[in-house]
Amino acid sequence: KYDTLTYNNTVLSVLNERAGETSTIKLGSLAKFTSFQVAKTGDFALDVSGNISLDADGGEIYLKDGGTTFGNFSTSSAYSSMTLYEDGGASSNDFFQIYTGADARTTIRTVDAAGTGGDLTLDPDGDLLIGNGSDVKMSATKKLYLDGGGDTYIYENSADSVKLFV
Repeated sequence: KYDTLTYNNTVLSVLNERAGETSTIKLGSLAKFTSFQVAKTGDFALDVSGNISLDADGGEIYLKDGGTTFGNFSTSSAYSSMTLYEDGGASSNDFFQIYTGADARTTIRTVDAAGTGGDLTLDPDGDLLIGNGSDVKMSATKKLYLDGGGDTYIYENSADSVKLFV
């Protein structure tokens, strides 16, 4: 049995709390709210038997910790992206991003605003596989190191010429 609370014709039903049980809050239509915020001390769990939809018509869904943005999901008419900022949101100009545009063209990138320290490490617990029909392409001036970045590498020396340096 629920005790019913109403705010601006929106029903908030609160289950009576019993010893050893937690309270459940059921929200009616939130259409009347221009802003809605839940403030709670301790943990907060969202547990549903179906799907969860986050629908932000502004095109941004922010992930925050203590008010600091550490990531977001973003969209526009031309792309969708997921961004994670460094050190739990210590800055917003150093980040990792997956960016998907038209025809499923997807870019995985890192950005270090102060230099070139935004390394990307792929560390699978198994093989790193490239799918059938896929080529691996890299810029002509870049080297493919075979010893972790030491002194054994392959590179394009000039047009139609490949060098193996050991």
